[in-house]
Formats: sequence, C-alpha cells, structure tokens
Amino acid sequence: MNTPLESKIDAQAKALFSSTYNSLCVDNDRIFSLVLVLQWFACILIAIFVSPRTWLADMGTVHVHVWTAIVLGGLLSALPIYLNLRAPGKVINRYVNVIAQAFYSALFIHLTGGRIEAHFHVFASLAGFALYRDYRVLLAGTAIVAGDHAIRGIFFPQSAFGVFNTSEWRWMEHAAWVLFEDFFLGYACLRALSEMKVVARKTAEVMAQKDLIEYEVQKRTFELHESRNSVKLLLDNAGQGFFHFNREGKIGVECSKAVEKLFQVNPARMNISDLITSQSQVDWKEQVDLLFNSPMPFSQLKEI
Repeated sequence: MNTPLESKIDAQAKALFSSTYNSLCVDNDRIFSLVLVLQWFACILIAIFVSPRTWLADMGTVHVHVWTAIVLGGLLSALPIYLNLRAPGKVINRYVNVIAQAFYSALFIHLTGGRIEAHFHVFASLAGFALYRDYRVLLAGTAIVAGDHAIRGIFFPQSAFGVFNTSEWRWMEHAAWVLFEDFFLGYACLRALSEMKVVARKTAEVMAQKDLIEYEVQKRTFELHESRNSVKLLLDNAGQGFFHFNREGKIGVECSKAVEKLFQVNPARMNISDLITSQSQVDWKEQVDLLFNSPMPFSQLKEI
C-alpha cells in the first residue's frame, strides 16, 4: 500500500511525464507541418521536371501528374497543418500527420515512376514517425506503406516499382525491409518513453524532497516563534527586568516589559553601554570581557 508521500510522487511523476510528452508532440507537429509544406512544393517540382520525361520518354510536355501533385499534395498537407495549428499536441494530430506522410511517400514514388531511390523516402518517413515515441503511430504508418505497396504492386506495378510486369509478391520484400527498420525504431520508442518516465519520477522525488524540507523549515520556524513568544510571556509575567547581550555588548531582541518600562525604550539591538550610561564604553568593554572570559560572582555582577 502506497504511503501519502509515494502517492503524491506518483501523481507528480505522471503529471511531469504528461507535460513533457505533450511538449514533445507539439514540437513534432510543428516539424511535420513544415515538412508537409516543403514536400508539397517538392512534389510540384518533380511533377514538372521529372514526371513528364519519366512517364513519356523524352517528351517534355506538362503531364497530368502536375495537377496530381498540386491537388493531391495540397489535400495531403491541408488537413494535418490545420489540425497542428488549431490544437497542437493532440493525439489525432500524430495519426493524421503519419498518414499524410505515408501517402506522400506513395506520391513521390509514383511521380518518379517507381524509381528505387524514391523508396528511401519511406525509410526516412519511418524515422519521422518514431519522433512521437509511440509504437502505435509507427505501426499505423507501416500499415499505410505496406498497404500502398501491396495494392499498387499488384494492380499498378509501374507506379510502385517502375516496371510493367512483376511478381505479385514483390511488395512483401519491401514490407519486410520496412518491418526490419520498425523493429529498431519500435525498440527506440519504448526505450525513450521508459527513460522519460524515469526522469519524471526522479524529478518528482526531488520536488517532493524539496517540499518536505520546506515544510520542516516552516514547522521549525513556527515552533521557534512559539517558543520565543512563550519565553517573552514568561519574562513579562515575572515582573522583573530581563535582557541578554553578547560578547560585543549587543543586546538581543528578547527582553521583558519591565526593561522597556524602566528605560523608556526598547533596548533590542542596542549596545549595553548606550543603555546604561553610568560607566564609560571602555569600562563596559572591560566588564563584558571579564564576564565572558571568567566566572564572576553574583555579588559583583549585581553591582555592575
């Protein structure tokens, strides 16, 4: 059974982890917004300068892929960017960002006519998915990529692999390499989350210890204040003049009301030679040194 302190630390650790992870997701949403915009322009440039010659040999005419890049790329970027700006850090954002990014991989591969170099966009995107440190997001992106390769590999092999005829199982080879990368990225996600939780726990323990120390200081201060009030009350009720001073002759803050009534002043922090002027400051210095350095008979002390 957890003690109240342990329960407080657990709650604080969860709050710290949640806050840190939310900040991480907000930053990732901003990164994806920027990447999606840049990819949109990149797709348009590829459609203008690469797609016509890829799909139509040496003909340099503007291909329908230009409009595909403009319209489809714009649609892929619009919704994620809107959500990222409207409510950064929300759970739905990471899934929408990942889905859009996965389809951008498909669009890049299609616009380049299935060139093998374009498939590296998939592996770069997987690394981007792992920024969220959520294996579920990583699996969602993997499912989109694998599904896209399967459908286009079977029905539109030129779009996916740049050839008219290919094995209907070729997409599985690509999917296997994606899963191979997912193994390491998934492990990295779990490890990073675990480390974040450990850091949050340690921070919560330090904060709890700090709060405990502050509580003890406040408690001791209150007890000291109460003790001083009790001493002062005792001195005041005694009807006698009491005060204390240090080796330098400086009077302390505690004194009875009888002293204030006798001298018509609060002697706190005054020098004893200024309060009792029957002797010079030099004589008082000698008497104080004698008092602190060696025992003095009460009869002699009474006459000072």
